[in-house]
Amino acid sequence: DAEALRAANKELLTREKLAALVDDAGEDAWRRKVLRDFFEGERLKEIPASRRKRDVVLDWLVKQFAPDRRYTEAEVNAIIKRHHPDFATLRRELIGRKWMERDAGVYWRTDVE
Repeated sequence: DAEALRAANKELLTREKLAALVDDAGEDAWRRKVLRDFFEGERLKEIPASRRKRDVVLDWLVKQFAPDRRYTEAEVNAIIKRHHPDFATLRRELIGRKWMERDAGVYWRTDVE
């Protein structure tokens, strides 16, 4: 039914929906570029000064922790140190952004998106 297809096409391909798809694709490409710019393999070359770029890096970093596991501070430091020597700053950033929480020396990933 050609008329039904045209109606479905108009509903599925609205300007707003197409714009959202383009924005999402552009955001993903930008995030990939930020990661390429700041990482050499899994080694973070430098902590970005820009909050937006730093959030991309922190988002990547927090995913190095299992969401259902508790970590000691020493374990958190060791994992972060694999990627950058300034583990204290990055650990504080993860806590400050509420991507990780801590209580009595125990840390865990919050999975807040």
